[in-house]
Amino acid sequence: MAGDTRAGRGTHPNLHVLTSDSITHSSLVLLVNEDGYVERAYNGQAPAPGTAIDDAWTLIEEW
Repeated sequence: MAGDTRAGRGTHPNLHVLTSDSITHSSLVLLVNEDGYVERAYNGQAPAPGTAIDDAWTLIEEW
């Protein structure tokens, strides 16, 4: 792309449009106790809802 002309900013020669292929997205879900300790961590895909709920209840019951 040549540049961005939105909102009267003029063009900028180094402006590039990013697509979904341009950025790597990572996810991290943490279950953390009241003291700030990470009790469970899920990376990559989100855990199945049942797994996350069961793990949360386990932490509540063992706390």
